[in-house]
Amino acid sequence: MKRLLFAITIALTLAFAPSAWGTIKINLGVVTKPGSAQNIAAVKFKELIEQRSGGKIKVKIHHSGSLG
Repeated sequence: MKRLLFAITIALTLAFAPSAWGTIKINLGVVTKPGSAQNIAAVKFKELIEQRSGGKIKVKIHHSGSLG
C-alpha cells in the first residue's frame, strides 16, 4: 500500500511539473532529531525522489521541528 501511494505521488508530481519549470524544491519537516527512525526514513525518501526524478526534484529535510 505504501509503495502504491509513493508511486502515485511521484507520478502526479512528475505529470504536473513540466521540465520548463526547472528544478522543483520540496521542504520536508521532520519532528524528530537526526538519527531517529523518522529522520532515517526522510533521508531515504530524499534519496529515492532525487534519484528517480533524475535530479529534477530536490528535497531539503528540516529536522527537530524547525519548520514549526
